[in-house]
Amino acid sequence: MNLSRSAFWWRFNLVIAVLIGIVYTLSFYPGQDWGGDYSQYIHHAANLIEGKHYSDTGYIISDISEFVGPAAYPPVFPFLLAPVYAITGLDFEALKLVSLIPFCLALLLLPALFKAKVPFAYCSVIIVLVGANPFFWEYSNRVMSDFTFMLFTYLSLFLMQRNVDAQSGGNQTTKGATACNGLLLGITMYLAFGSREIGIVLPLCILTYDLIWRRRLSLLTIISWLTFATLAYAQHTLLQANFTPQPVQHNLAALAAQFSAPAASSHLAFINLDPASILDRILRYRWALNEFLPAQHNAFFSGLNTLLFNGAIVLGIAGFFIAMIRKVTVLEIFVGGYIAVLLIFGSPTYPRYLLPLVPLGIYYVFICIDAVFDRIHSPTLRNTALGTALALVFISYGNGIANQPFTNQDMGITHPDAQAMFEFVRNHTDPDDTIVFVKPRTMALLTNRQSIGLLRMPDPGPELINRFFDAAEADYLVDMNLNVWARPLTHSDLPSERFQRVFRNEFFAVYQYRHADE
Repeated sequence: MNLSRSAFWWRFNLVIAVLIGIVYTLSFYPGQDWGGDYSQYIHHAANLIEGKHYSDTGYIISDISEFVGPAAYPPVFPFLLAPVYAITGLDFEALKLVSLIPFCLALLLLPALFKAKVPFAYCSVIIVLVGANPFFWEYSNRVMSDFTFMLFTYLSLFLMQRNVDAQSGGNQTTKGATACNGLLLGITMYLAFGSREIGIVLPLCILTYDLIWRRRLSLLTIISWLTFATLAYAQHTLLQANFTPQPVQHNLAALAAQFSAPAASSHLAFINLDPASILDRILRYRWALNEFLPAQHNAFFSGLNTLLFNGAIVLGIAGFFIAMIRKVTVLEIFVGGYIAVLLIFGSPTYPRYLLPLVPLGIYYVFICIDAVFDRIHSPTLRNTALGTALALVFISYGNGIANQPFTNQDMGITHPDAQAMFEFVRNHTDPDDTIVFVKPRTMALLTNRQSIGLLRMPDPGPELINRFFDAAEADYLVDMNLNVWARPLTHSDLPSERFQRVFRNEFFAVYQYRHADE
């Protein structure tokens, strides 16, 4: 491709990415859902600005309470949030821009990753298909690290490709230049890992590539690994602090031991190599992937989605193996490694874990289509088939967006009853009180109180509830009916005789706990 044509496509893709960013920004709505991860990221960012220890969020993690997340998250995304938080405070729409900008930049990296195997026009189509996808669109309304992870993952893969292609092409580089390239690659791999820990797949990609094609480790790989390991170790050291008082830690551990109730304390605890579990997760992720085509309540559009989804799955898998047969690159190694981690990692099978794979999956669909039509030798048939398929996809997108229910957006933390509950906790509890709540990290951020998740025993009974509150030195319980979004709290009883209701509205109830020595 000549330079003028290449420059045209780069400018065209830039315009597309900017337009996608503008449309996403205009669709921001105030507040957040009840997910919880966002609150911990923001709390870390606030600590960086306010001079507190990074991990001092007020979130208490325990073997006997529900595990909703680790004691601290990796620091890259909070570091990006910090300057915006310093300027705007808890302005969710401003903070969402910190997620959105990396997404747009990640889209611009796709042609750099794919141009060697598919035409520039296909790369532009992939950008549009991803940017117009209703799931990506809706997900941009969350303050989350996934898009930041996508950006640094794609940047790392691009740097890997560029370096291995240069070496494969016989280009001679000095050791100094190779060391600089390795240093840069190590930093970008860490930035992905420091956004989401599944980024550990990236250093394994360059290592695996070396072992497959060189049978030895290159200087680039060694330098990048040393850089990555140094930064990852520094992160590990940063995240080790525990700010839960020692007596509370001891009491909660003792209570958990009595009931043989060890729980996850980090993401590593979710690893499960059982074949039945892996098969189950394959099926679950198949349904999770279906979320990227909007839900339809019309028989025609439901059938269209089924056709598009199954067709894309078949073509994508075929394209992946076609690419593998031609030559295994770092992209194929990354896809295989990333999927392997998802399948052995026994956490909930959320669609968001698939976000980095969707653009790659579309890329493999185009590889398969190209391979088929290269044998048919009919450009007219190729263009007609592609045009028809794309038209059907955008019809599905358009109908899904037009019928998207937006009422749930009012049922998150900005709901008036939620705001009233948070205000009550801020104004009618002491700063050193501990609140038990189903979303402890959200409670800690929005009230500046210590918070711990609910007791994870099924039907614990009044006596065990009392013992849990005594061990946690907890002072209040906040009850709500949560099914992704807030629902009216139609039934809420006193957990035991030691509780007294001190606040109630349609969605929330707050109970004060009286300790045995009071």
